[in-house]
Amino acid sequence: MAGQKGAKHFDEATIQKAVQMKMDGKTHMEICVELGFRNKKAVKELLLRQRRKMRRVEAGIKPLKKGRPRKDAPIDPEHNEQVIKRLKMENELLRAFRFELGRR
Repeated sequence: MAGQKGAKHFDEATIQKAVQMKMDGKTHMEICVELGFRNKKAVKELLLRQRRKMRRVEAGIKPLKKGRPRKDAPIDPEHNEQVIKRLKMENELLRAFRFELGRR
């Protein structure tokens, strides 16, 4: 995972708990001590990122996936059927062409 050396990555449940604690009126230091963050700046940055994500979702901006897209991305079954149909047609065409040339 990316990040600075020694950086901790928190799961979604911990992040949601920190957001809920902040909404309940707890300070950054209280959240830091209870959830085991390094310092209160880490809590502040986490909450800033979370609020930024929520603003984008409310504005209708779909969150983008991180990283390089998969080569073998899942394709819908309808597309698969079309590809199979096209490949079968090409095979039949090539067989007919080879037969006309006199090769088997």
